[in-house]
Amino acid sequence: MANTKSQAFSTKATNFLAFVAVILLGLSAGAMLTESIVLVQFWQTLSSADFLKWFAANEPLLAKFFGSLQTSSAVLILITTILFWIQGRREKFFAMVSTILVIAVILIFFAYFQQANQNFVTASVPLEDVKTQLSNWAFLQWIRTVLGFGAFMFSLFTISKD
Repeated sequence: MANTKSQAFSTKATNFLAFVAVILLGLSAGAMLTESIVLVQFWQTLSSADFLKWFAANEPLLAKFFGSLQTSSAVLILITTILFWIQGRREKFFAMVSTILVIAVILIFFAYFQQANQNFVTASVPLEDVKTQLSNWAFLQWIRTVLGFGAFMFSLFTISKD
């Protein structure tokens, strides 16, 4: 009897964790979409010098916001995946794909965005190259956005019921 109650609690706790992970992944995907559509479009209207000033002034806030959202969503979906595997639940495969996709989002940050952002912050990009670099940044941000939405979509399958 106690084992059954313990299993029921474990299942409910895992379901709650999966639900919170879905919310965070959705917020993260939506935030990346907003950045891709709204911020990048705004940045592209600025002169190169004005963009570099704006980016240097606001990058710490952007990094804190996106970093905490993406890190917490990755940690929660990873924990959810592990718990689904331990519990032998069929949702484990959806959670695993979601985890892989959100990890890809984070890896792309470290592979490209960390240095690109630093180059914008320090204005080490020649003014005549800023627009090209921003276009590259925007393209890779769309890739991250698609991956982030994929992570969110697969996470939804972890909480859907038959």
